[in-house]
Amino acid sequence: MVSCMVSKAPYGRADTMGKLYATTVTSARPREREYKLTDGAGLYLLVKPNGRKLWRLNYAYLGKQRTPTSCRW
Repeated sequence: MVSCMVSKAPYGRADTMGKLYATTVTSARPREREYKLTDGAGLYLLVKPNGRKLWRLNYAYLGKQRTPTSCRW
């Protein structure tokens, strides 16, 4: 069951979330510039030029945009 917070997220709906598989994340190669692989509802994997992969989540709190880094892959 998807929580209300996810389904009301401004970055996507719970029923339209993408799927980011472990094979996709593992095979993501660094590029000259950092890029994002999105999973929906504000969740994405940021791939940096040095090869580091970071999970991040966009959300709004008290009207301000927040993007914390969750963890490394």
